[in-house]
Amino acid sequence: MSTGSPSFGDRFAAPKELRLAGRFRVNKETPLPPLGGCPAFGASDILSPGANYVALAPLFPSAALQSYAELRHRALLPILAHDEQEGALWGLTSRPPGPPLSASLSLWSESQIIAGIVRPLAALLQYVQSKGLTLRSIRPDNIFIGPSAHQVTLGPLGLALPAFDQPMVFESLASAVCAPAARGQGSIADDVFSLGVLVLTLCLGELPLSHLSNEAILAQRFEAGTADAYMRGRVIHSGLRSLLQAMLSDDPSQRPAPDDLISMEPSKLFSVRLDKRSRSPLALGDVRVRTIRALAWHGARRPEHFIDLLRRHVIDAWLIQEIDQSALAQKIEQTSAALGPAGSSDPEAAVMTLAIHTLDPDAPLFSGGQWFWPDALPAMLAQEALQSVQTNAPRIILPMASQLLDQDVATRTTSNRIETQIFSLAQIARRSGRRGISRVTRLIYDTNPWQFCLSPLCAEQRLCSPLAVMQRLDEDKAAREVEAKPSTREGLLDQQLRAFFESVCARRNVSPPQSASASGVPPWLADIMLLELVQRRITTQPCQGISHFVLPAMLEELKAWRSHQVRKQHEENLKQAADLGDLHQMLAIIEDADSLRSDREAAHHAEEELTATAAELEWESHQQPDMERRDRETSEFIATLSGIGLALASCAIELCG
Repeated sequence: MSTGSPSFGDRFAAPKELRLAGRFRVNKETPLPPLGGCPAFGASDILSPGANYVALAPLFPSAALQSYAELRHRALLPILAHDEQEGALWGLTSRPPGPPLSASLSLWSESQIIAGIVRPLAALLQYVQSKGLTLRSIRPDNIFIGPSAHQVTLGPLGLALPAFDQPMVFESLASAVCAPAARGQGSIADDVFSLGVLVLTLCLGELPLSHLSNEAILAQRFEAGTADAYMRGRVIHSGLRSLLQAMLSDDPSQRPAPDDLISMEPSKLFSVRLDKRSRSPLALGDVRVRTIRALAWHGARRPEHFIDLLRRHVIDAWLIQEIDQSALAQKIEQTSAALGPAGSSDPEAAVMTLAIHTLDPDAPLFSGGQWFWPDALPAMLAQEALQSVQTNAPRIILPMASQLLDQDVATRTTSNRIETQIFSLAQIARRSGRRGISRVTRLIYDTNPWQFCLSPLCAEQRLCSPLAVMQRLDEDKAAREVEAKPSTREGLLDQQLRAFFESVCARRNVSPPQSASASGVPPWLADIMLLELVQRRITTQPCQGISHFVLPAMLEELKAWRSHQVRKQHEENLKQAADLGDLHQMLAIIEDADSLRSDREAAHHAEEELTATAAELEWESHQQPDMERRDRETSEFIATLSGIGLALASCAIELCG
């Protein structure tokens, strides 16, 4: 991923030494150009003086990082080690064999392109495909050229979001329309497209359509088709034109497989079925469309015009008369039947989404005003959370994702790929046992064990270790307890901290406690129950800061005990446990059901004794027949009253003290 905001670069400037895998010394004072989508720093091997490496500080590592770290191929920079240091994830790779291709773009000959680019990268594609992975990072600044015969090497994989750093021209339409974080894992067909753009770049000596904005490039691609838009009017090696027509096809099924590219020869021809174009364009607001794919894209961007055409059955008529697609027209007519009269907007969004995916089943999901692949939702949520930490930006993805994962919404899509991805996410969300926003936030961590905690407390340091996150929280609570002793009425954990700790527990088969709303306990107590579980089962570290922060609230809980003596003993025990930072012992004291039951039984017994004594006093007062008898028994009566008074005082002190 790109380096991000300055604040995230600044945190690496501290001169503290850091070692990976016990032997690779990282010099955080020598930043290098970003590599593999990550901030990079110089590293050396203490066991092999003179050997230089690159340390990488990932912001959004892949959930499949371990699988990527196991890849070894001559055309790929390997991940030699990945390690948690100072609570954050770091990676280590070799130095690139030479400068990136982007440093000096130039014209390559046909034979150089085939032998030096197509075949080695196709072999790499074949290899990662066999592992069930994708590259999603073929671009000039991530391709490094060695000194011998144009030896090509791709940057390390798995340390950044897939396709996040890809220039839009290197992405197929199904990915190019999405924001970088919304592109998803993609497929090998997407990598073949990116490789095709790289080949074309070397044929031209520059990026295609480099003089246009992304918006204008997309418009041309939808108007003419990507291959034609990129190559129109340009001189292309004759032996590569057929290959590029296939690799740059907007239909992923038309692109060649890696096996076809490995055996590539200049004489090899590829056939491509072109999209049908209308004889007369369809007016959609201020644009004219001639292909079904262009209609889907422009329709999403102009919903009012698109819905109007659906309601008036203009689109199904156009599909029959101009594109000869009567079966598709019938599906669109059935879809538009769900629309009410003009002005009733309730079903419009759902109908528009369904119509778009009926027109173009290869398109990503369009919902909430944006294109995205559902498997990218956790990454989109993570990036939005990070941006919120940095800029306090509004949260848009969170409520949209919550709605999307609703079961009713999940059944309305028509693309099998989209349905599969939504179903997978919905299953993970349901297993969390949470509801609403909490359930969606959990997706960030439940789908990716490498994701650092996105709480404002932890994001700056990229803390992904439960121990490091707990220590950071403990430091924060210690500082706040000393400064202000704030109320714990609102809870101790923000949404990201709570989701992070719950996910850590779930991954280790430790059932997290119920939320405050589900259990009926105060928010601060629900948070302490979660933190106690993490401390006892995962981190085993004392937490004096947290303990003293919640001590006043826990002392309040002791008011449930009636016995002054027992309450006093519990207070002393509670303070001792707080000094030790032992959350388990503190919870055990305030949740000691046996002690509380004994206390209530003793209180009930004392109350019965008080009632009996009062009754006896009243009875005695009515049993004196005359003044003489009372006088004779005065001394005896006073003694009795004294004894009863002492008993009453003792009970009062014990119960009310």
